[in-house]
Amino acid sequence: MAARIGYVGGIVQGIEPPRFTGDLVDDFKRGLGHYFDTVGDVGSGADIEIQYPQFKLKTPDDFFNFVKQLDEDDQVAIVVLAITRAVRPAMAATRTKPLVMLNNSDPVRNGEVDSLERPGGNLTGLTNRCVGMIERRLELLTDIVPGLARVAVMYHPNLLNNPREWPEVQHAADVLQVALVALEIKTSADVAIAFQVIDDLEESERPGALLVLPDPIMEYNQERIAAMAIERRLPTAGASAEFVDGGGVYRVKMGKPTVPQSDSETYGLVGYGPDRHALFRRGAYYVDRILRGANPAELPIEQPTEFDFMVNRETVEALGQDITDRIVELILSKWRDYPPKVVPEDART
Repeated sequence: MAARIGYVGGIVQGIEPPRFTGDLVDDFKRGLGHYFDTVGDVGSGADIEIQYPQFKLKTPDDFFNFVKQLDEDDQVAIVVLAITRAVRPAMAATRTKPLVMLNNSDPVRNGEVDSLERPGGNLTGLTNRCVGMIERRLELLTDIVPGLARVAVMYHPNLLNNPREWPEVQHAADVLQVALVALEIKTSADVAIAFQVIDDLEESERPGALLVLPDPIMEYNQERIAAMAIERRLPTAGASAEFVDGGGVYRVKMGKPTVPQSDSETYGLVGYGPDRHALFRRGAYYVDRILRGANPAELPIEQPTEFDFMVNRETVEALGQDITDRIVELILSKWRDYPPKVVPEDART
């Protein structure tokens, strides 16, 4: 009999997913292919079958109800969680069915597990966070813009209630001796308002670069943010490779620069963060271990080990030759082999 797992994320049964979402699902399937001879949808007769929701999951209740349905289905052995906002509703829906995270933000600080080393409960998997990422992105901007004195930071205001991320931004700014211009983004309409705030500043107070912190609102508006930043000649750094993945990019991965081609779009200048494709492939390891009898409570949660540094070529050209020269130099030197420092859990403050 085939093993069956439920998949909770941005994909719906019978509907073609967005390109990036579909790519991640394909990565997860490829990972499963290392452990199982055949991988397919429910009813395919494959060695492992994946059950998707029948409608788009938008609200916490949607996530809760779908996971509850999976929990009550004896044929479903494991529930896989592809996005952070599905984790808490899933934990509320089941206390017994194993839950595997593929891309969670910070399960320890969110109070979802006891520790990375020994999660406890029925939740394990992968986190996309590691200490030092925000400092690295801000440092990258100071490398690109010599003498950078001010950086605008777009963030969702809920970030101020996060015990880790906003203090990291402030600490990084102190260390790098740059001032921050905080720009709250609660809705898509706030994007234009934020750039108007920049425009209204005295010239001496205007930022020389823009840092965009991770948030679904930012991801939805990434092309708009990039276009408005280019108009103001603001080099912009995002939290992932997808922030710049269009128009052709220089991709630095495992120390080997390549130049894939893609259709021309408007994207940010640089993206630096965990390779989410690698995280989704690695998630298959947890599925295999649990199906072989491992206890989720005792399977350590893994932090990222592979990172992407990506630069949009067309954005580079739009910002000017001086930026181009520094980007190329950075790729070939410092940032080519510059992963973030991963600090043990008990060393975090």
